[in-house]
Amino acid sequence: MKTIKKAKYQGWLWHSDRTKPEVIDHVMEELSLDPNANPYIIEGQLWDEDEHRSVSVKFVDGEYLLNEFIVNDEECDQAQEFVPHRLPGVASVLMRQRWVQENDPNCCGMPIWVPAGKVFVGFNKKNQ
Repeated sequence: MKTIKKAKYQGWLWHSDRTKPEVIDHVMEELSLDPNANPYIIEGQLWDEDEHRSVSVKFVDGEYLLNEFIVNDEECDQAQEFVPHRLPGVASVLMRQRWVQENDPNCCGMPIWVPAGKVFVGFNKKNQ
């Protein structure tokens, strides 16, 4: 069974029995992702600032896809802001473009940086 370790996270988890995600901005206990549980987590994005770790959770075809990335300045661009959907109290979601090196046959086999997806790195709260 896949687990998300205990840490102080910022992000969200969207449960299958809810109309909007649960916003997370606190220490979360270790979470076991049981694919047989109901309700289940449809999707989630979590950011652990202390370890610079981005966690992505998706439930697809009866199984959890769990991806974790350590975010560093060499492999990621500066954060971009995006307007959130159904995240109460959140003004904008922050994402960073991740890059990886691949050898390119068009460049004599030398390594080049290619886009490898965006990773979640927290959010900005609405002024209340």
